[in-house]
Order: sequence, then C-alpha cells, then structure tokens
Amino acid sequence: MNFEQIIYQNINKTYFAFKTLNLFSFDNDVKNFWIVNNKIENIAQLEEMRRLLLKCVEYNLIAVEDVLKQLIIESDFYEKIVKAFVSNTNLLNNIIEENIQKIFVVAYQENKDFVITNSSDLTKIIANFNSEEYSKLTKKNKEEYLIDLINSLRKTKNRDKLTLELKSKENIIIMLIESIKLI
Repeated sequence: MNFEQIIYQNINKTYFAFKTLNLFSFDNDVKNFWIVNNKIENIAQLEEMRRLLLKCVEYNLIAVEDVLKQLIIESDFYEKIVKAFVSNTNLLNNIIEENIQKIFVVAYQENKDFVITNSSDLTKIIANFNSEEYSKLTKKNKEEYLIDLINSLRKTKNRDKLTLELKSKENIIIMLIESIKLI
C-alpha cells in the first residue's frame, strides 16, 4: 500500500466519524455531501468536508463539541499532509517535524507536574523525549518515540487528562509514523 492510500484511509476514518453524527442530517449541505460522497478521495472533497465541519460547529451542540473539534483537527492535519505530499517534500518534512514537537512538547508543558511526578511508561516517554536535544534526534529516533507512545497509549487503562488528550490524537500519531517513513 502506498503512502497516498494510507493517508486517504485515515482521512476516511475521520469522514466516517463525521457521518455518524446524524445530528447534522437536518442540514441540507451536510446531507447532500453524505449522499454524494461515500468516501473522500481528493483534496477538494477533504476541503469541503472541513468546511462542513466548521459549519456544524456553528450549531453549537455542546454534546458533540469535542468530537467536532477533534474531527476538525484531524481533517486540517490530513489536508496539510496531502497538500505537502503532492507539492513539496520539504514542506511535508516541516509539517511532520512541527506536529511531532506539538505532540510531545505540548503534552509535556500542559501536564508538566503530572509528567514529573508520575512514573507510568507514557509519562517516561514524554519526559525522555523532552529531555533530548531535538536537533540531535534522527528520523529513526523520532519514529521510535512515536511508536513507543502509540504502544503505551494502547496498553494504558488510565483515564487522566494527558492520556485522554493523546488518545484523541492517535490517528495523527499513526499518520506521523507513516509520514516519517516517507521522508
């Protein structure tokens, strides 16, 4: 399976999550998009899905607010990855680097006390990553950290803020692992 297929597979997971939100079936734009598009196959469809997600946020349905925010973050990430992959590998590299740092650095900064005082595998991975000098990490090191992070997330049964935050980014982490293999 090539990289582009992997990207679109992940995009369609996001799209199917969006389709399950039947709350928006009263909106004609959303309903028509669902009828016409069984899955997302190109950037134009992805951009349209993103527009509809942003439109759905305007309905201000608090029950699905977090789900919509997550879908928007994922679709935005995938749109950047697809466009960078199509146009320019340097841009792809920059997006990957930026998102790896976002995942580890933001997780550390927002949960610093918890990471320092907790001794779980997950917090050790985040602490170790942040103790490294980022510029000296190789592609392989970054990939290993992401793989360790994903494995740790899948094993943990914790429901703390950090774990839930990272679990919501699981698709992005998987996509970053696939993307690193490409550059």
